[in-house]
Amino acid sequence: MSDHKQPAMSDDEIETMAWQLESKMMEIRQDPRAALTAGLAKARATLLAEMQADLDKLRTKTEAAMAQIEAEYAAEYAAQLRAKMEAVEAKIEAKREAKLADLTAQFCAAARAKLEPLGAIDGKARGAA
Repeated sequence: MSDHKQPAMSDDEIETMAWQLESKMMEIRQDPRAALTAGLAKARATLLAEMQADLDKLRTKTEAAMAQIEAEYAAEYAAQLRAKMEAVEAKIEAKREAKLADLTAQFCAAARAKLEPLGAIDGKARGAA
């Protein structure tokens, strides 16, 4: 028994409940199998509705969890992809810098080779002496 008290019922509520009980008893006396079948069908429908509601709640929770997992995975994948892209860009930039330095050295050597015979290097211009 529980310690919590139910609110007192009015006389009309008691009489209504008594009539409902009496009509149910009459149904059972008239055809016990039909009453049992109806009662079992009602209980089955109630249980099925409760199970469906629980399943819907579980499906909602699962979908929310999956969405969160997918978002976390997408963020992690994007971070990894970004890191790889930055590494590749850094390699490309290093190669570009090295190639530019090499080309600059080659250009300076070629320019020096062309200008030295003309005396244009070290301030010695042709006809300036």
